[in-house]
Amino acid sequence: MKAMDWLDKLNITILAALVAVTLGMLVQHGLAARQQGDGAPSAEELLQKAYREEVARDTALFRDVRLLREQGKTRQARARLQEIIQAHPGIPYGYVARARLDLAEGSLTGAITNFRRAIDARPEYVDRKTPLFIGKEIQALVTEALGKLPRERKLKPDDKEIAMALRNVYYLQRRLAGGCE
Repeated sequence: MKAMDWLDKLNITILAALVAVTLGMLVQHGLAARQQGDGAPSAEELLQKAYREEVARDTALFRDVRLLREQGKTRQARARLQEIIQAHPGIPYGYVARARLDLAEGSLTGAITNFRRAIDARPEYVDRKTPLFIGKEIQALVTEALGKLPRERKLKPDDKEIAMALRNVYYLQRRLAGGCE
């Protein structure tokens, strides 16, 4: 019986030591994970930071175009926009700037085409969860176009530009509704 008591005490001591070591390791692991979590940003934080940087870059890069457009100097704005696009090819915001210039000049079909190109190049323009979202502006264009283009289509059934613009409006409408293409 004494051997059993001694063996029981040994087992209990070993189990207690294992529990203590395990708890110590868990605490140490938790502290290390917490320190890493504080230092390393999450993927979502990195993505949001990249979006903010893109918005800041586009705002600064296209500032002259916006100012000229707001002053009604669309020809100069378009020339400046072309310079920017040549110097920085591949920036999708160029399509947005073109669409806004088209609207300022009264070209509804041009604006529709360029907004579609912008969304094709950067789908986040219609994603409400990103700072790139310009969906309200596009929705206003879609509403205006749906009021005008079907009538135009009836008046000029063979006009390919109107037919294409109408297809693009429906595309924009689907994308705004959350559909994908």
